[in-house]
Amino acid sequence: VLGDLELFGSYRHANQPPLECPILACAGTDDALVSAEELDAWREYTTGEFERQLVPGNHHSYLEQRRTWLEPLIRMLTSQIESA
Repeated sequence: VLGDLELFGSYRHANQPPLECPILACAGTDDALVSAEELDAWREYTTGEFERQLVPGNHHSYLEQRRTWLEPLIRMLTSQIESA
């Protein structure tokens, strides 16, 4: 968590062309720190596939529900491998 705060405090956005790779944006359904709209904003950073995934829990539920959080990522990666 301290690393997250340090990165958040020092990050400076630079305009760059969108990525060509897929982006999977995830948050918990009860996440008080990230809204669905904020997740959707990641769409502008890729020309590839974009998916927003809301999973049960709060901002830190990934620590207790790893499988629930990893399943969408595994699905997206598998899709990319199969289409390559």
